[in-house]
Amino acid sequence: MKTVKITKKNQNKSTKKINIFYPTFSKLLTPTEATLSIVAQIEERFTLDIGSYPRKELLISDLERKVFGEKEVSDNLLIKQKDLIIRYIEDGIRKVDEFVSTNKDVNAYVFPTTNKPASEFMGEVNAFALGQYSLYFFIDPEIDGWEEVLRLAIPHEYAHLASFRYFKSNTIVDEIVFEGLAEHTREHLYGGVRAKYSAALSRKEALQELKKLPKEATELLITEENYDLQLSYFFGTKDLPNWYGYSLGYWLIDNVLKTTNLSLKELFKIKPIDILEMVRE
Repeated sequence: MKTVKITKKNQNKSTKKINIFYPTFSKLLTPTEATLSIVAQIEERFTLDIGSYPRKELLISDLERKVFGEKEVSDNLLIKQKDLIIRYIEDGIRKVDEFVSTNKDVNAYVFPTTNKPASEFMGEVNAFALGQYSLYFFIDPEIDGWEEVLRLAIPHEYAHLASFRYFKSNTIVDEIVFEGLAEHTREHLYGGVRAKYSAALSRKEALQELKKLPKEATELLITEENYDLQLSYFFGTKDLPNWYGYSLGYWLIDNVLKTTNLSLKELFKIKPIDILEMVRE
């Protein structure tokens, strides 16, 4: 595990640490045994922390599903790219931290993966933010173009941590807004083409959908029991296209930026439901 520091020149002279975690794998272990070994490594290096997961069982099931796939996983899968990955993580967090920041140190967990269907569906790199300080990256180095996807995923995911500094992700509309803020932050700082998950709907379609979001999306608290509802909004069902919620978030923030005097930075401090109401008035 590597630790680097970001020193921010401000009144408090705060220092942010970035802890980058790479697990070790044994070829002698089954996927389940290897997953338990990874979780033990996380607990050992981060004391009582279990990667911001609410329960250890969820971390175990998530890691086994995301890491292990079509063939054996080993330490060597990412060894040649390790320095590049570390540099991307350090540079990405540093750049976004100067724009919007979480007030926590950051733990970045990097895993090789051979779950090719999941990687390809998510766009070469499966990445997500959790809690106020944990970032996860699952990388299949055999998929062409993963380097650039990772470089652009890092600012997107760190922007989520900045959102979580101010508000919890309790409802579907919270996540819709957070996804929009994260992708606009990535575009603002890094440029690049619009992500595929932002283009599932046109601007017109998205604004129409936002005006008629049901109460289940705006009021229902997301729990483990209704987690499938959350997944349907973001990854699609027979009634909703893939990336539906991501696209809603992108065009929601786009519309607010173009029709108000609010800046992107200011939107991080406004309640998600209040941002939604700006397009429903």
